[in-house]
Amino acid sequence: MDIWITSLASSAITVVLISLCIFVSKTWITKRIQYSVKHEYDLKLSQIQHDREVRIKAELVAELLSEWINENDDKQKLNELTFQAFLWL
Repeated sequence: MDIWITSLASSAITVVLISLCIFVSKTWITKRIQYSVKHEYDLKLSQIQHDREVRIKAELVAELLSEWINENDDKQKLNELTFQAFLWL
């Protein structure tokens, strides 16, 4: 009877350890995939934001040059555009 209880306890412990290993492996793989995808999307988002900032700055410079070339008497607008360009340079 003593051998039977020992083998039953040994089997139960083995089943619990294997179940725990499977659970931890599944959780680890799931989280790794989630964070990998999140990292990839964060990189794409930062690239899109950078491209947007570059586009806005290029528009500002184009507007400044256009205003400067037109030789209007609108010095206030030219000063505003120059000041805006100066802020991010």
